[in-house]
Amino acid sequence: MRLRYAVAALCVIAAIVAVTVGRNGHGHPATPDPQQSRPTSPSPGATTATTKPPSALDLEFPPSIRSARMGPTYLRLPVASADLDNMVRVHGPDIVALATKGAFFGQVYAAVSTDGGGAWHIASPQFARAGGCGPCTTNHLNVTTNGTVFAWGNDGDLVKVTTDLGTHWQESDFGHGVVSVTPQGRRLVVRAIGNKTPAGRYATCDYISTDNGLTWQRGPAQPAIKP
Repeated sequence: MRLRYAVAALCVIAAIVAVTVGRNGHGHPATPDPQQSRPTSPSPGATTATTKPPSALDLEFPPSIRSARMGPTYLRLPVASADLDNMVRVHGPDIVALATKGAFFGQVYAAVSTDGGGAWHIASPQFARAGGCGPCTTNHLNVTTNGTVFAWGNDGDLVKVTTDLGTHWQESDFGHGVVSVTPQGRRLVVRAIGNKTPAGRYATCDYISTDNGLTWQRGPAQPAIKP
C-alpha cells in the first residue's frame, strides 16, 4: 500500500514540475515581450532616404563641367604680327594673341611672344577652322590676374585655357554655346546658353571656376537672351 502512495506522490510531483517549466521564473505564465512584438518605427528626427528628382535647372545645365586636355601643338612656325588679333599681356614681356589673319585663311591658333612682341610663334593646337566651324568658333582672348590665358568665341561651345603660356591647353565644352567669359580676379565666370524658352529666348546660367578652368561649378541662373 505504501508503495502505491509513493508512486502516486511521484506522479503528482512530476506533473507540478511539468507545469512549472511552462512558466517564467516568477511563477507566472510566460508571455511575449510587447517591446519585441511591436513594429519598429523611425526615431524622432530620423530622416528617410529619398531620391530627389532632378530640377529643370539640372536637366538643362549640369551641376559641374570638367575640362579635357587638348592635343599637342603640331604647327610650329614663326608668325607675322600682321596676322595677329586680340593681344593680351600676361606678365612682363610675355604676350599672347590669336593668329587669325593673313596666311591662316580663317584658321585660329594662339601665338606667344616672350620678348614684348618682337617675335611670335604658334603655341596651341588649332582652335578653329574656316568654313562654318560653329562650336569651335574662337575670336576672343583674355587673361586672369594670375596669368591664366583663356580663349572662346561668341556662340561657340568651347573655352580653352592655359596656365603655362601655351605649353598645355585644357578645353571645356558648354554644350549649347557661350555668351561671355569674364575674369574676376583669379576666378573665371562663363555665362552658358541653355535651351530655347517658350517665349523664343534662350536660358542662360553662370559657371564658375576657381582652379584655372579645370573644373566648373554651376552658379545662379541668368536672364534669358534673344537668339
